[in-house]
Amino acid sequence: MKIAAHIGVKDEIELIEPCIAHLRRIGVTSFIVCEMQSTDGTAEWVAAQRSETFRVLQSSNAEPGMDWLRRNEAAARTCGADWLVFADADEFILPEGGSLAEAL
Repeated sequence: MKIAAHIGVKDEIELIEPCIAHLRRIGVTSFIVCEMQSTDGTAEWVAAQRSETFRVLQSSNAEPGMDWLRRNEAAARTCGADWLVFADADEFILPEGGSLAEAL
């Protein structure tokens, strides 16, 4: 089972790395990070993580909602996941048995 996470971030440099590490520990294998013009180093950190399993979408609050939705939907569809978790960098999902796949 492939689990992806969609994470919205803005100025979350202190949280993004622990968040990603935690999600990996519980079974998330693919990431879509929607970066909202951070100014604290978050944008640079997520850009350095780019890979086939770590997508970064640059966005802003000025982007029309439907445009944002279409770009995020396209990214979600191409990640090939069975499940997609939506979270923020300050949310740490705690599945009862420690594995998100087992919880699903």
